[in-house]
Amino acid sequence: MIADYFFASIAILGALIGTATDLKNRWVPDWVNYFMISVGLGGHAIVSFLQTSPWPLIYSAVAAGIFLAAGVGLVYTGLWGGGDAKMLVGFGALLPTTSLVQTPWPFPLTVLLNAFIFGAVLGILGALYLAFKNKEAFLKEFKKELKENKLVLFASPAILILPVVSFYLGINLVGLIGILLFLFIPLVFVLKAVERACMFKFISPSTLVEGDWIAQNVNVGKYSYIPSRSGIELNDIKDLQKLEKLGKLKQVKVKEGLPYIPAFLVGLLVSLFFGDMMFIVIRAIFA
Repeated sequence: MIADYFFASIAILGALIGTATDLKNRWVPDWVNYFMISVGLGGHAIVSFLQTSPWPLIYSAVAAGIFLAAGVGLVYTGLWGGGDAKMLVGFGALLPTTSLVQTPWPFPLTVLLNAFIFGAVLGILGALYLAFKNKEAFLKEFKKELKENKLVLFASPAILILPVVSFYLGINLVGLIGILLFLFIPLVFVLKAVERACMFKFISPSTLVEGDWIAQNVNVGKYSYIPSRSGIELNDIKDLQKLEKLGKLKQVKVKEGLPYIPAFLVGLLVSLFFGDMMFIVIRAIFA
């Protein structure tokens, strides 16, 4: 029990620091994530020694490995940055199991599912804030989205047939999914308009950090950089900075993503104090 409190405290501390730096600078220092991973694996090695059982260390290593694979996949699909993935590995190493709360499936999966839920909520709130902050640019792009997707917009009310029939038949979960699908369509238009209007900017190569998403090809003389969905790597940053020093490149266009580490923090805290939100909602629907 004491070990569980210790590991949970380290996870919360790491997520707090990561949230602060992500909100301020849009990146998480590597030392925070590596500290979490080291304490998780090292701490569970000590627990295994004290309990004369290999399982605490095995659970920690397996959870970290699974989250590493999941994180790499999300990074290379362009959904997450490297710092997000590394923090996920830290959670796996620190909290492969816990006695602090009961969950219907392994605790790391609960943290991940809760992080996805609150990531979606915080992402929507962040997008609405950007839309309000940049009203003129947003409205211009939003009108374009509606004009380009008239057919989808006019056909979307047909989705309401699903929840109406489902609620009539008493299939509440399917009805809820139908309503969410109906609301999701205009939300997609809003998010795409926010992305076009508010999430691109020009910065100098000297301010680039590993993982930044370059939004367009960079062609200077014989040099050519094609953006990667996983973000720019350190070697490419050095090449662009050399071109900047030579006076051949002043700025590059980057896509600025919304900070995701705050969702990790909220998801972790909710998991520790309440459990799995998805399970709680499903159980409430069928109660």
